[in-house]
Amino acid sequence: MPEDLNNKKTWGLPHSENCFVCGECNPDGFRGRFEIDEDLQVYFRFRGRSSMQGYGTVMHGGLQATILDETMGWATAVSCKRMTVLAEITVRYLRRTPIEADLVAEAWVTASGSRLIKAEGIIRDAEGTIYTRAIGKFSRLSLEETRFVDEHLIYHEGDMRIFADLPVSEKAGIKAI
Repeated sequence: MPEDLNNKKTWGLPHSENCFVCGECNPDGFRGRFEIDEDLQVYFRFRGRSSMQGYGTVMHGGLQATILDETMGWATAVSCKRMTVLAEITVRYLRRTPIEADLVAEAWVTASGSRLIKAEGIIRDAEGTIYTRAIGKFSRLSLEETRFVDEHLIYHEGDMRIFADLPVSEKAGIKAI
């Protein structure tokens, strides 16, 4: 069932068992859930811990980049109905991102071509303060690779089945955008 998040209906996305960002079984990771709304914007709500600090009470920049990579990656995967991998990322650290604060990463697709899909993402707090911004370029995985990944994803009841309608062959499924 969809749930309300900031007046938008959202659905859960699948996850893998040990992913650092969304793996439910990874004791060192964030163990969060990705959600998507009807506009295909992806959300990841999280709270850092002291073990994730860069210094003092500031979240490590590499972890922020990791969260944005994953959030933008899900936005691009939903958009093209294929798993994608990050080819390039540019991260702007606008403010010191606090640990042990409730934060949200958001991502959306900005362009889709035959070779690359571009996405943008932010990390913000509940008041709307943006701490980090990223732009990423992603490459599509093949149908075979996408099926392999999908077989290892964990879906909960009500999660969006992104890859349920994969075409039988590459020729039948790829359209240049």
